Amino acid sequence: MPRFSVVFASALLFCSLNLQAAPWYRVEVVLVAYQNPQLIGDEQWPDALPLPQAEARAPDLRWWHTPPVSGYNALLAGFGFSRPPVAGWDLPLQPLPNRHLQAEAERLQKHPDMQVIWHQAWVEPIQEQEQAIVHPLDIRLTDQLDIHLSGSISLHRSRFLHVSTDIVVQHFEPSPVPALADLQPLNSPIRSDYRTDLLTQAAIASSASEETAPVPVRAAHIQQSRRMRSGELHYIDHPLLGIVVKVVPVTDASSL
Repeated sequence: MPRFSVVFASALLFCSLNLQAAPWYRVEVVLVAYQNPQLIGDEQWPDALPLPQAEARAPDLRWWHTPPVSGYNALLAGFGFSRPPVAGWDLPLQPLPNRHLQAEAERLQKHPDMQVIWHQAWVEPIQEQEQAIVHPLDIRLTDQLDIHLSGSISLHRSRFLHVSTDIVVQHFEPSPVPALADLQPLNSPIRSDYRTDLLTQAAIASSASEETAPVPVRAAHIQQSRRMRSGELHYIDHPLLGIVVKVVPVTDASSL
């Protein structure tokens, strides 16, 4: 068989496999912060933790609304499709106006010790783990507690669907701005005290106005992967954060 024919046949096989391995899904995620200091205080927490360093991978979606140069421009873009599916929705990964878990989020919001701090729905082609789309998170909530979430959430598929989290939850309390000279011991040129780093940043930001600076009081790193089934509601529980996830396969805009 000529080499061109072998390459062409391999490309067709690869395309066929990826068409099956990378279907489109509607993803909806609700993040719920726990705010009861008494329940949270039952465990020992570090004052502060370093933020996740992984960079979010921004996929190239230009092919979605671009006329194909060849039959494999989308495949070469890493999405496993020879052309965009005729689905009737706009660019993927954009927030959807309809949130199917709105009732569940409202019930959680009514609980005095819970606060919904992030609720989004979108469509994405869920890939193998190496091509998983990473969704960055940078959320700040000031309510009963001052809470900062940094990190990311991603979804991938192997034999089953999986949701993975890499999130640092940091709690702060207000405190008078410390003197900068008191933050760094003279005989300690190298430090790994992330609490001191955060205090220093807060002191620099607040010294001009002499306002109170937020002091880190507890932190947790939520780094895990959970197997899921499509169409089912999944809940990832942690003493500082609850994560509600539902993933549903979609084929057209009517199911969004």
